[in-house]
Amino acid sequence: MQKLLQNDSSIQLKLGTAIYKGEGHFPNKGFYDGMRMLFSDWSPPYQWFYDGTLKQLKDHYLALSKKMKMTITPPSDLIWALRNRLEKEHRTDELIEATRYHIDHYPTNTARYIALANLLIENDKKTAAIQVLRIGLERNPSAKDIVEALNSIIQN
Repeated sequence: MQKLLQNDSSIQLKLGTAIYKGEGHFPNKGFYDGMRMLFSDWSPPYQWFYDGTLKQLKDHYLALSKKMKMTITPPSDLIWALRNRLEKEHRTDELIEATRYHIDHYPTNTARYIALANLLIENDKKTAAIQVLRIGLERNPSAKDIVEALNSIIQN
């Protein structure tokens, strides 16, 4: 980020801080407020909670990345909210793709590997489920939850 700012004088940043009472982590509201500080015309991408597609989400963050001249990753909660909606709508192929997309961007979240493995098993793809859990274990060698899920699938 420092190199980007030093090499491109057209980028004008506004600085500010906010304290969110009762929050012990970086909430989405903080991300959204930060985006509004950088881009006055930006608004939260609520459409993905209701009717957006994974492709729209990807395209939006790709365009935002190009505008910022750096990679901007969608917030974890935003990807997962889209994924949960797809699950409620029984859109299995998109659901699997969204879960994989989340894993690609947040590879240390072990619960997501297990969620994907469960989806694959529900769709008669046991071999793929085992492969996903093994990848999760390679990326997170001390993940006991993945070991348990893997052992359970192999034993059944």
